[in-house]
Amino acid sequence: MKQTIGLLTIGQSPRVDMTPEMKLILGEHVELVEMGAIDGLSEKELQDFAPSPGGAVYISRLKDGRSSGYPNKLCCLSCRKRLNAWRKGAFRRQF
Repeated sequence: MKQTIGLLTIGQSPRVDMTPEMKLILGEHVELVEMGAIDGLSEKELQDFAPSPGGAVYISRLKDGRSSGYPNKLCCLSCRKRLNAWRKGAFRRQF
């Protein structure tokens, strides 16, 4: 039976720059399920969340390999929302 490990990134999933190495280390008996705090946001939505000058900013990798910066408040709220959905079983995404 496979064990499942959930991975929540502050950016978009899948994290093709990280998970292949993790899978090699963890082995075949582990299934990785990924979720990103900003998954599903359009380019316009990402731009709408542009950080304000002087505010705390997270920089993260997008699916297409570009980087994007957004305010930590968005990240915290979005991570909380994603984790709550995950706990309720409303989200399961596998790569």
